[in-house]
Amino acid sequence: MPETEPRLRVLFAIPELDRGGPDAVYFNLLRTLDQDRFEPVLLVTKPTGAYLSELPEHIPVRLAGHGRYPVRSVVHHVRETRPDVVLATLRMSFTCAAARPFFPRHTRLICRVANNVTGELGTLTHRNARAKNALIAAWYRVVVEVADRVIAQSQVMRDDIEHQFGRRVARKTVVLPNPVDADRLLRLSADRASVPQLVSAGRLSYQKGFDRLVHAFVDIRARHPEARLWILGEGEERDALSAQAAEEGVGDAVELLGMVADPAALYRAADLYVCSSRYEGFPNSVAEALAVGTPAVVPSGPAAGEELITPTNGRIVDDPEGPALATAALDVLDHLADFDRTAIAAECRERFSLEAVTRRYEAVIRATAGRPLRPPGPH
Repeated sequence: MPETEPRLRVLFAIPELDRGGPDAVYFNLLRTLDQDRFEPVLLVTKPTGAYLSELPEHIPVRLAGHGRYPVRSVVHHVRETRPDVVLATLRMSFTCAAARPFFPRHTRLICRVANNVTGELGTLTHRNARAKNALIAAWYRVVVEVADRVIAQSQVMRDDIEHQFGRRVARKTVVLPNPVDADRLLRLSADRASVPQLVSAGRLSYQKGFDRLVHAFVDIRARHPEARLWILGEGEERDALSAQAAEEGVGDAVELLGMVADPAALYRAADLYVCSSRYEGFPNSVAEALAVGTPAVVPSGPAAGEELITPTNGRIVDDPEGPALATAALDVLDHLADFDRTAIAAECRERFSLEAVTRRYEAVIRATAGRPLRPPGPH
């Protein structure tokens, strides 16, 4: 009888496991990874986060040292756990890249880039943070050069990585979308609203472009006076957005709902999800809205609209700074009967389901560790 193949030990490195997009990705991967083939370990810099209490009991959680970049602590944990692969994201990508020379010889490093690099650097330029911009750009270069494999969340991101760092880095970059737990979202979803309802979600920041959405909503409400807009999330632009909505005459119809732990019911209740982001890695909230059957409008290019939107589930906007965002939203609202919500949900499940994306991650981890995928042996 053939021997059972040893499991691959994978150290998932992330600052914390809270409700953010990358946090949800790691949480979903950790609980869906094939336990017969993989032995996951979680390394965080903060012992807090909404997802920590929901992790399966068999997954060990290790706490890295204090500070934003605890290089020495990461080296200690990696040398002690001796993983086959370290899968790092956010600040932990930078930390693990700096620690990489001290890893065991067999340990490989995969870094998941969390955002469109050009877009992130553009935000820093917008804030006039030139020194920080140069530092972040240098750190990104270290990460992608040192990593054995780089994960981009969309083809747009991979193209941007090639533009920023060259073809050699692009050759070791793979595209893996974020998974969507469609079953859970459908359990939490609710019935449709009785009036034209738009919804959007994200940090209230320059990146998410809610100023563009509020401006577009003025034209939408001119056609649909009873329409309402829900914006989910918190951030530094809350007061500015509230003031803008009042100044543009739609303050009574724009609701800034703050953080919503389980937004699926609001996504499902809406007629349309509108993404107004200036750039994205992978717009998780758009995928979640599609998973419950709600059509979406998403900008092209850095916001990665082409990765999710088809003619049957929404509209892509080429110039969201102009009137095109409102025009696309009105086009969907005027043709809602043409959008099959059941079919939209089914297509999203087929492309981005938790199981399908996790299997793709598993294949990349195995390939990086030097173990070709083969059927599991008898137990």
